[in-house]
Amino acid sequence: MAESSKAVADVARIKREYNQALNANVSNFVTVKLSGYENYDFWHAQMMVLLEVYNMSGLLKDDDDVWHSIEGSEIWNRYDKLLKGWVLGSIDQEILPDHANSICGTALGLYEDLQGLYDSDKRRPIEEGMDDRMLMDVSPNDKESTEFMKELLNATMEGSWWKAKAILKNHENAATMVINNNDDTMLHLAVREGKNYFVNQLLNFIKDGSEIAIRNSQGHTALHTAATVDNKQAAKLLVNKSNELLNVKTRVGNFVPLDLAYFFGHIKTFLYLLEVARDMPGLFPSGIRYRFLGVHGLLANATSTKQYNLALKLVEIPELLALATKDDNALFALTTNFPPELGFWEALIYPFPVAVFSLIHLLICIIIFVLLLPLSMLYPHLWKGLVYAGLPIKHIEKRKRDYGEAIEVLKRICKEMNKKVTAENFEKLYAQPILEAARVDACEVVVEILSGFVDTQECRDERGHNVIQLATLNRSEKIYNRLSPGIKHSVSLRNMSDDSGNKLTHFAAKLASSIVLSRTTGAALQLQRELQWYEEVKKLMLPLELTHKNRDMETSEMVFTREHADLLKEGEESCSITAALIVTIVFAAAITVPGGSNQETGIPLFKKDIAFTIFAVCDALSLFTAATALLVFLSILTTRFAAKDFMVSLPRRLILGLCALFISTTAMMVAFGAILFLVFCDQRPWMLAPIGLLACLPILVIVTLQLPLVLDLYQSTYISSIQNIGNGTFVFKFKDEQGLQDVVENGVWIVNSKPMVVQKWDISVDVNKVEPSILPVWIKMLNIPLEAWSVKGLSALASSLGKPIIMDAMTTRMCTQGVGRLGYARVLVEVDAKKGLKDSIDIQYCDKSNKTIATKTVKVEYDWKPPICSRCQVFGHSNDKCGLNNSVEGNKMDVGYSENNDNGVKQQAQNKKDNVEELI
Repeated sequence: MAESSKAVADVARIKREYNQALNANVSNFVTVKLSGYENYDFWHAQMMVLLEVYNMSGLLKDDDDVWHSIEGSEIWNRYDKLLKGWVLGSIDQEILPDHANSICGTALGLYEDLQGLYDSDKRRPIEEGMDDRMLMDVSPNDKESTEFMKELLNATMEGSWWKAKAILKNHENAATMVINNNDDTMLHLAVREGKNYFVNQLLNFIKDGSEIAIRNSQGHTALHTAATVDNKQAAKLLVNKSNELLNVKTRVGNFVPLDLAYFFGHIKTFLYLLEVARDMPGLFPSGIRYRFLGVHGLLANATSTKQYNLALKLVEIPELLALATKDDNALFALTTNFPPELGFWEALIYPFPVAVFSLIHLLICIIIFVLLLPLSMLYPHLWKGLVYAGLPIKHIEKRKRDYGEAIEVLKRICKEMNKKVTAENFEKLYAQPILEAARVDACEVVVEILSGFVDTQECRDERGHNVIQLATLNRSEKIYNRLSPGIKHSVSLRNMSDDSGNKLTHFAAKLASSIVLSRTTGAALQLQRELQWYEEVKKLMLPLELTHKNRDMETSEMVFTREHADLLKEGEESCSITAALIVTIVFAAAITVPGGSNQETGIPLFKKDIAFTIFAVCDALSLFTAATALLVFLSILTTRFAAKDFMVSLPRRLILGLCALFISTTAMMVAFGAILFLVFCDQRPWMLAPIGLLACLPILVIVTLQLPLVLDLYQSTYISSIQNIGNGTFVFKFKDEQGLQDVVENGVWIVNSKPMVVQKWDISVDVNKVEPSILPVWIKMLNIPLEAWSVKGLSALASSLGKPIIMDAMTTRMCTQGVGRLGYARVLVEVDAKKGLKDSIDIQYCDKSNKTIATKTVKVEYDWKPPICSRCQVFGHSNDKCGLNNSVEGNKMDVGYSENNDNGVKQQAQNKKDNVEELI
């Protein structure tokens, strides 16, 4: 009974002491890393002290009753994993692969494996065929008994080939002799230290290629060492010397060099060894050791380090792709480090030939080299600045390439994972990647995952946040635009909330992270952007849904006010500072009379000079615009700074003030340059060049610093949001009702020679299935009789096809002025899908008794012939792509393009008479 009580007490003690062991500082006890049998005893002694301090030594004993009684329980598993972590953390990486088979087992199994290999008392017997040198107990003093061995060791570590060569002349066999306690040869050490020139010279010195296959105490050849330390260049030299090294296996684990490169995640070395070892059988065995890789897999490493070119090569290997897609680590790593698309200016610059920029850059370098050669002190700094000036182009090129490679890697990973995904395991494979994509706005990842398994949008993180909520919280604009249309039509999606009762508007009301805020310049613009997000999300909700309170009893309005209080204050201060700074520029252009005036009349002496006139005009312009800027910024100072003012009112004033500031600064510098030329240059025209260049400097500075702010203000304030929802359909969002009405009532919009149908959205419109039945199309009417070349005649012809709207400029001139082309008439006609698309128009000429006496045919061509379905009677798809099982065979209409060469002259349709719509 007493023994039973003691056992229960011991188990309770073990549970209590786990947290102490969990926080142990192992490095205070184990100060060495186990690298082989030569330091095993010291490592073992330190490890045992650590285990005894935390009462864990029983884990390594089979006869410990207390630990044996709880074996397999949750607390025992925790201790076992903790001990295994301690052991793995204190093992040198070079010997770690030798014990890969034990890593997935228990801590006791791993410890016994180490003990059996390195403990002198329990060392395993030498296996048949093994090199005896691995287990020979050779005293260090015997190895270093001669002075030349010490010198050879030092020369190898330094990479000094001339020293080593001098020694090897007298001791040629020393090139393959053991020179340290780990049984390393010169080749092992040189490869490990990265002395590749030394390696090359040593390989040339060693005549027999078989002699480089010597193994050290871990059973590694020099090629194993190269794979372990990621020395690709040394691996090339060794394989070129003897490709038989590719098939040499370690004594423990039977690893070839390719296995070690894979195990340690050395991508470049792995790809090289794979390339030269293509004929090796079983490159990717499904042994237990490969399960240990986890997040350290090659593909995850490549994407984590943003080496997308290497990642693309890796996914081209079917066996590796199959291994990498067993879990979500590779996809998660790619999502976390997915490169962004090029910005507007970068995309504009990139298509230009890089070779042209490189040539221009080279010519500029040569010219500056010649001009600045005498300035030897300043030249290095100027040269460095010039070189860096050319880097952005190369940077854009690299970003473009990275993005394309990342897209290809993403598609291949998702394609492979889609083969394995089921309704039961989709969260395990896709939850982490898609949620991380929502955080970092990796829209491409979200689209690719959803296209394969749409249910992943319902995945939630540990706080109950799903994809759309995380996208809103992290201001992931592209993902939000992609998913938000579906929320409008779904009550369940609109009412979704997290574990704290927060709805989507609460997430929009929360302050964005500092990283997101830093994308926008200034507190005023930041607050404006936050307001735009909040207002955008509010549009998805019904009015009553906006009054919903979370568990903290806060509505979204309350959350927004609380979260953005500090940002509102900063926005007010930033406007005040801007207004204070502008005052110093307003009075910079002082009104003076250069050269003096006539004492009797007061007329300036330089009145008749052109330079003086330029000065007077620019000086006045500078003063007026500076005063305007001052008044604008003073009005900002007197604004009440309510949150809504940051939406339109304040940005509009900032744009006006900054533009006035640009004009004022430019005019002031022109005026100053004119006076310099007038007073000091004595009518020497060549002086205009340096004056003009120097005057441009402050203008360029202020434009460079403030123009991006003006563009951001204009874009965020006036440019409407546009969403491409696919299928050629776009959603335009306007700031106010007036802007929407202007677009809808402005008539027909032509984009890239194709008409764009503009329709006001309401709750009955499904934006994903918009296929119009009436469509404006540009037509060409050929072989028109001369008598029909009039507004009425063309109106009659076009009315047989649909409702005529406008004629192009050339057709209008031909009808009204009698000049232009007679080959064809070009008219925009609203065509009804119910009537179809005609290829010709017949004109019948009748006598007084309405008897047809002649017929002429006008041929009809379409600039863009839209696909039409005679079954559905709509445009957008052809008969063979119709979802209905129709038996009506229609002509397949291919989409074509033509260049729009008219000037957009617009006519109005009116005066319906006898079903003829007249164009005037």
